Amino acid sequence: MAQKYTRVPTDTFEKLQLNAGILLDNFDPATGEIGNILGATSGGINFTTNPSFKDFGEDIDNVPNNMLELKHIEQYEPKMSGTFLTLSPEVAKTLIGGAEIDPENPIRVIPRADLLSTDFADVWWVGDYTNVNFGDDAGFIAIHLMNSLSTAGFQIQSEKNEKGKLSFEYQGHYSILSQDTVPFEIYVKAPESEYEEVKNPTGNPHEQGWYELVSGVYALTEDTEVVEGKTYYRKKGENTPSGDNTPSGDDTTDTYTEVTPEGTENPSEQGWYELVEGNYVLSEDTEVDSGKTYYVKGA
Repeated sequence: MAQKYTRVPTDTFEKLQLNAGILLDNFDPATGEIGNILGATSGGINFTTNPSFKDFGEDIDNVPNNMLELKHIEQYEPKMSGTFLTLSPEVAKTLIGGAEIDPENPIRVIPRADLLSTDFADVWWVGDYTNVNFGDDAGFIAIHLMNSLSTAGFQIQSEKNEKGKLSFEYQGHYSILSQDTVPFEIYVKAPESEYEEVKNPTGNPHEQGWYELVSGVYALTEDTEVVEGKTYYRKKGENTPSGDNTPSGDDTTDTYTEVTPEGTENPSEQGWYELVEGNYVLSEDTEVDSGKTYYVKGA
């Protein structure tokens, strides 16, 4: 018997962040379209928000420290760090911080002793989210670091018979043009699944073409009876099974109710339906088949 408090949420695999993700110069959260990948990395990416707080009650008599009403956020210093394995002149420019590429010699990166507003650029980290991470409907977690600058400088470590490694640390910055904007934001997008949960399941799950989520993959169930505690799914847009009065699609979706034959009826003449691969179709049986489930259509 499973221990009462030794368990995880049933949707755990649907809410995991997977793999190392990618660093980009641009990303559109609305469409999932990615910009240029800055480079290949090793060891994953680390992001920290680094908030600093001020306790206005710390020097007031009779006020305990960390009273919530007197706690104040001073600022954030968001940082994104990791290790590049590949390098281009464009990435070398960002790693130096204040630098530019020689317009007459594009392989030469020239450091500067001052900073320009153009040295600050947005950086995106985007990683896979949930078990659905292919195609246009893939889920993702994205972190947008705004006005970033390489504050750790250019660093490279070479090693005999190994790849060179370039450590980096980008820090987000506030802007005088938008002083209340914290220089990072986070997006968490669940995938647009083609499946939906069956509410109040009844009848024969296998005959009704229902699915189970097995190791992150939707598979047709073999259950001939509803198993208590198990979640079943159907493809969106399919007809609503008996016992589930939640419309799939719009409010005009037909509902079908299971009938209890006496055994002498002609299913075809009665206009009864069968559930074939998740779709209701008119039965062609002229006699009741005791091994089948029949349904009557109701608006």
